[in-house]
Amino acid sequence: MFFPCGGAAARRVDEPGELNENMEKKRHTGAGSGCRPRTRRRALPRKNPKTKRTDENNGNGIFNVILPMLSSQTGDRTEASNRYAASVCAQHPKLLRQIADGLQGRDAKLAGDCAEVFAMVAEKLPQIVVPYFNLLFSALDHPNNKVRWEAMHAVALIAPLVPDQIVPMLARIEERMLHDASTIVRDYAIVCLGNVASCGEREAKTVFPMLKKGVERLNSKFLSKLLTAMTKAVQASLGLAVEALLYGYDYEHHAKSSVRQAARKLIKTAR
Repeated sequence: MFFPCGGAAARRVDEPGELNENMEKKRHTGAGSGCRPRTRRRALPRKNPKTKRTDENNGNGIFNVILPMLSSQTGDRTEASNRYAASVCAQHPKLLRQIADGLQGRDAKLAGDCAEVFAMVAEKLPQIVVPYFNLLFSALDHPNNKVRWEAMHAVALIAPLVPDQIVPMLARIEERMLHDASTIVRDYAIVCLGNVASCGEREAKTVFPMLKKGVERLNSKFLSKLLTAMTKAVQASLGLAVEALLYGYDYEHHAKSSVRQAARKLIKTAR
């Protein structure tokens, strides 16, 4: 079909059926458009703002901001990086959830750093570490020595805040005190028992027989800590004073000055 345009000039217009056929061909091939064939984009999933806010609130965002700061991740052979990370967590306690994730991971060095951060935070703000008591307690069975001793350190620091939770678990603390391969784990286990004993008369009477067992079975390098823990037990329960005095007198003249000092303090408290 032809229509006049500008007098003698004319242009061709496709018939309706032919027009539809040509448009369909161009849509698929891009012919005549000078453009690449169109491809359908896959629709991206819509983000849920509510979920995003929840992730930010609980510290478990997509990007982990605290774990890359730790010593094993930065190549720092000192505790400085972990100390800095602990100060950040103290200001933003929700980040401890990321530290908890690292403690449960397969990387033993990272897990050790995370346990150390928990202990460092607990030194000043034990109350914000309390929600992670069960996680830290389970880490006492970790095969890595550093993970165990830092976890035991953290548990010892928060023990006075969770007496009802920890008393039923004291047998495991005693087992670590007597049998752990790491001297540092044993040290912190004794400190933990002493801190539990300081909570009250019930706790002191439960812990004291464990401390006696430690004095009888462990060598002299643990004596000063054991006697110090006994002193805490006596302060919480004067009914233990007479028995505790015997231990104080036994070690009053010990060769090691730290043991003598701890024994004399026990005697003074028990009297």
